Amino acid sequence: CDKIVAMILPITLFVASGFEHCIANLFVIPFAIAIRHFAPTPFWQLAHSSADNFPALTVSHFITANLLPVMLGNIIGGAVLVSICYRAIYLRQEP
Repeated sequence: CDKIVAMILPITLFVASGFEHCIANLFVIPFAIAIRHFAPTPFWQLAHSSADNFPALTVSHFITANLLPVMLGNIIGGAVLVSICYRAIYLRQEP
């Protein structure tokens, strides 16, 4: 239980800061694309909108403008941050 509680603050800060995560985007954006293409008319009437208001919600735009840059940023950022942490932990000088 203490590990779960310890995860709340970092995840909350990550979400609140507005950073993007490729795994989260792999669910949210394809779901939005599916809604744009397959939602019935009553859905759009309740939303007071239309599918035409979301022209950028396409698979090709998702891959080129979101998935690739976010994935590369996650890989580079994760590799740098994790390697810095491991360096700090395992290469300490003994007092």
